[in-house]
Amino acid sequence: MAHSLVSGADLAALMAEAGELAQDERKRLRVEVKADGSLVTQADRAVEEFLIPRLRSLYPAAIVGEEGGAQGDISGPVWLIDPIDGTSNFWFGVPLWGVSVGLRVDNAIVAGGVILPDLGENYIGIREQGATLNGKALRKLGEGPLQPYELIGFGNTDSVFTHGRILGGKMRHLGALVAEAMFVASGRMRAMTIGRASLYDAAGSIAVLRELGAEFWDFDLNPVNPDTNPAVGLMAPLIVGAPGILDNGARERLANH
Repeated sequence: MAHSLVSGADLAALMAEAGELAQDERKRLRVEVKADGSLVTQADRAVEEFLIPRLRSLYPAAIVGEEGGAQGDISGPVWLIDPIDGTSNFWFGVPLWGVSVGLRVDNAIVAGGVILPDLGENYIGIREQGATLNGKALRKLGEGPLQPYELIGFGNTDSVFTHGRILGGKMRHLGALVAEAMFVASGRMRAMTIGRASLYDAAGSIAVLRELGAEFWDFDLNPVNPDTNPAVGLMAPLIVGAPGILDNGARERLANH
């Protein structure tokens, strides 16, 4: 079965090493501005280069990384790597950043990990085996409508203006997809939006959240399968959250928007 292809314990150990490497590289940080205006540091490249052979030793597959791009036949099994998600947070000393990896086999994300090193949180999701935080099983997400006082993460300003009033809840923007996603996984937030991202940004988070019962919708509030996004290029915008969050009048508000 696809879900048994990777050991959760082995992946957790690798994520811990990657997180330690990123923290060590931060002691001598050098930063550049990429063509799209985002930041990249030598730590991003060092972590990605460290992960590639180690991930392939866990499961042989092509690679799509944020810094190095595609390597190998990405129409088959592929590891998706975001070596440091939230690089600006990382650079400015904000602890909300992380390392993310995900494995897609037969167009399904079957394993993934996200580590938030400064928070000491190491999340692993293996298909049909559940999700863990620091080796302990996480509870399924609580079901039911999103309440006005509950938190929802917004990935960018476009989604705030488009869906802030429609979805409800209290809006938060943490500056890193992985931080918002793992705050959903740990129960700190009930939902999040993903506006402008690639599958390598989100694959690890998808693996964890799916095991906790998360559901995925497009911005028209229709159910979607995020695994079908291309390995290279932008994903379609997503809403991710606990089952039942939209039963708070969101669909009615969208219809009248």
